[in-house]
Amino acid sequence: YKLWAAYLRERVRDARGQPRADVACTRTVNAFDRALLFLHKMPTLWLEYASFLDEHGHVTQCRLALDRALRALPVTQHERVWNVYLKLVERHKTAWQLGTHVFPRYLQFQPRDRERYVEFLIDAGQPALAMQELRTLVLDPNAVSVRGRPLHDLWMQLCDLVVQNAEQAEALGRGKFDAEAIIRAGLRRFSDETGRLWCSLAEYHLRLGRFDQAQQVYEEALGAVSAVRDFSSIFDAYTQYHEGMLNVKIDLFGDDEEQFGEGEDEDPANGSGPEALSESAIAFYQVNAES
Repeated sequence: YKLWAAYLRERVRDARGQPRADVACTRTVNAFDRALLFLHKMPTLWLEYASFLDEHGHVTQCRLALDRALRALPVTQHERVWNVYLKLVERHKTAWQLGTHVFPRYLQFQPRDRERYVEFLIDAGQPALAMQELRTLVLDPNAVSVRGRPLHDLWMQLCDLVVQNAEQAEALGRGKFDAEAIIRAGLRRFSDETGRLWCSLAEYHLRLGRFDQAQQVYEEALGAVSAVRDFSSIFDAYTQYHEGMLNVKIDLFGDDEEQFGEGEDEDPANGSGPEALSESAIAFYQVNAES
């Protein structure tokens, strides 16, 4: 082992700073492969090999080397490999498919670290996958946040993620991800967030252009809440909803009541019919929600 370790370190020094296509890098990779045929139970060699490949931009080869290390080493040594593997994945968030390949396997080894996977997916711009993983986390009765966050925070994060990415949540389909059921489950579970969650449910429908359903949610909420604070927040949101709809109609049809009545029957192709109203209202609520 000591002879191979010294030889490999010398090879690494010779290849340092060289482009990855250089012959010195190729010889170093071949040397590691030969050494690991005999010393495949040595975690340090695997980690040095992965570090060398990563430094020279061989991401795929690095991933394959770490996969080989996990197969060759006993489970008691896997934590050292996973620490390096996950850092590799998190440094390459643009290649998010790598994370979806690695993290599910890691969660079999460390199920409690699902929150890390959620954070990776959010940072990588994959909210649909993040919603599904976060839902799995909050619905697990034995789930404990390794970051020390209470379950309440995880639920609120899930609800906010659903509302902010309503179209993607809807695209998953109710059989796979029922966004409205999730928000209503939060309503039953957290009475101190009733007003916020009712408004979130209404906003979810607004972002999808379901204005009638949003109005029904607001009216249902006003009859369901008992706290003055919740009633006030829902009533304010309901008022803003009507003001927003009125402003959109005025922008499209003008102030004249007769013109407004005629505008509702116009051809959508002219940009002033019900479809134009719906599109303008969706845009209005999305802009206001983001601000």
